[in-house]
Amino acid sequence: LTGGVEGTTTATHWQNALNWLKQIRANTVLVMTGDPAVHAMVKSHCQYMGGVGRSERDFIAGALNTAMDGLPTKTELKAQAVDLNTRHARIVGQSIERYNSAGVRTVFDSTYYAAILAGMQAGSSVGTSLTHKYMNILGINQDASWNPTDDSEEMIQGGVVVGENIDGVGRRVVRNVTTHLTSN
Repeated sequence: LTGGVEGTTTATHWQNALNWLKQIRANTVLVMTGDPAVHAMVKSHCQYMGGVGRSERDFIAGALNTAMDGLPTKTELKAQAVDLNTRHARIVGQSIERYNSAGVRTVFDSTYYAAILAGMQAGSSVGTSLTHKYMNILGINQDASWNPTDDSEEMIQGGVVVGENIDGVGRRVVRNVTTHLTSN
């Protein structure tokens, strides 16, 4: 595979994937990008599938900062949750630590945290919440503008899924919430 290139994923690629996804049954869609524009596309897809599409589903997304190169600040993360404002979405903004395929302890961005949650949800019985469920990770981190000890209630009220470290036990989901904050 020397010299191979992945290329750039465009909005058209994402839309084509979502159109294809309309043809199959799925419970949870994992969004492996921190791009808010893609999150909005997936939100529309899930709303359609929960209505006319007759195959309700949700999605889990990892948020990135405005520059799309790191973890979001508390303000950026809460703003992204407000922008989504749907019962179909869960958003995370923390990085996780796990061993990579070479066995090296590595920090992975929030999209990988979303992948961990999607896997946990897929392995659970229908209707089981991830609240207080432990994740198979080595560590959890967030932007310096907030921390789970002092800010978890504010983040949860803002529609953000937060993970926390429980000393001597592991890392767990504080509360499995959606970004739905208001209804008209």
